[in-house]
Amino acid sequence: MVKIDSCTNQKILEETQCFTGNVDGTRKNLVNLNHLSGGKIPPWVRCEAVDRTTMMPIGCLTDSSYARTVDYWTEKFQPNNKGWKETSSSWPPYYKLNFCSVVQKLNIDKSIDFKALDSLKMF
Repeated sequence: MVKIDSCTNQKILEETQCFTGNVDGTRKNLVNLNHLSGGKIPPWVRCEAVDRTTMMPIGCLTDSSYARTVDYWTEKFQPNNKGWKETSSSWPPYYKLNFCSVVQKLNIDKSIDFKALDSLKMF
């Protein structure tokens, strides 16, 4: 069983920087996925903040914690899916909005527009 409060997971949480630069009010937590997997996969790191321009909440998963989870799952249960990262450019834009790197580029830095998500490679 993968324990959410393991030393490894706590260290990853402590060392996670959700966004580059300082985004006021950023919080982060581990998302326990044991109910989905019977305790077989590591948790995600979820980041939350408030966009001060729109006063809308921002929530996202760190790219690295998502990759860690899927890599672990793939290794243990889906070895034929090891090339999952290569398909990330074809993921729909609404799926990519779940990742902190995309939130950073689109909502915080404003370095890309929504249309750019169509071809953005995540990994």
